[in-house]
Amino acid sequence: MANKGNSRKEKALTSSKKRLFDRKKYKWAVKSRAGPNAKVDSIPLLALLREVMKIVSNKREAKAILTDRKLKLSGKIRTDLKFPVGLFDVVEIEGMEDKLRVELDSKGRFMVKKIDKKEANAKICKITSKTMLKGGRFVLGTNDGKTFVLSKTKANTGDSLKISLNDNKVQKEFTLEEGKNVYVMGGTHAGQQGKIKSIKEASQNKPKLITIESEGKNIETLASNVIVIE
Repeated sequence: MANKGNSRKEKALTSSKKRLFDRKKYKWAVKSRAGPNAKVDSIPLLALLREVMKIVSNKREAKAILTDRKLKLSGKIRTDLKFPVGLFDVVEIEGMEDKLRVELDSKGRFMVKKIDKKEANAKICKITSKTMLKGGRFVLGTNDGKTFVLSKTKANTGDSLKISLNDNKVQKEFTLEEGKNVYVMGGTHAGQQGKIKSIKEASQNKPKLITIESEGKNIETLASNVIVIE
């Protein structure tokens, strides 16, 4: 029998826990296409408009917005209803004054937050890979599928970059170190923010752990679950 490839459908009960909708009411959920953000860390554009922003009530209304090229996601016009939207993506819709950024609520589920126009021109990404080319240049890969070739950088894997959405250039580098502000993007404490209190380096049997002071309490999480912010 021929290989049919991956299923185009996704059951509601098995969809990402970061999505906020009634899983028991619906049998099927919109499935993200392959894209810059991993499936477990993203939400399809249709679901964002319908379930999170609640500016459309059905697929037809959402398709009308995208077909008219009225929606920009992190500076680029998107027309695919199944495009995967990730953390800190900036949403702009023609006719809407508000600029929105995708974040997580206190239960680690996707939400949108109003931001000012200055914030809408930039996005923070986490460095997931770093390689060196001949000639001393560096290639940095980020959690949202971006790649940057830099002649000079002090940033390493686990650090963050602030990217200009107008020209896709690096504005700032943020190092993962004690005293820096971080956002928890995964795990039990997803959606919380705080300041790094201590870093426990990885060993042969244990992963790298971060202790964060958040709202007067200390929380511990994996280094892979945090992203350094301003």
